[in-house]
Amino acid sequence: MDIHLDSAKKCWMNVPSNIDFGKISPGGTATQTLSILNNTPSAGGYLQITSRDLISGGVLQLGGSDQLTVTTDSAHFSANQWNYTSASIPYQDDLPLTLKVSKNAKPGTYHSLLNATLSCP
Repeated sequence: MDIHLDSAKKCWMNVPSNIDFGKISPGGTATQTLSILNNTPSAGGYLQITSRDLISGGVLQLGGSDQLTVTTDSAHFSANQWNYTSASIPYQDDLPLTLKVSKNAKPGTYHSLLNATLSCP
């Protein structure tokens, strides 16, 4: 008896390694777009972006500071993670990001580490 099992569908996405908001003054805001490319839309896929700096409501406290917050639209967050499902937008999805800097923010350079996890069907 011969049995042939097809391998599971594969999917992959490209997520940029850096998001730079540039120089911003205290009390200011800036916008940026996180573009996620999906080269196998027919395969589907689900991308979760997590960080220890992401708190409830999809708010990222940049560098862990509550004086610098990054948010996205409600279609792209759930609890404490940012999400992307490839079935909704086939080849590219743009997560709009807005950085708000409080008037009390201290000068300096701030970083947050984001982790991207891709699940394929």
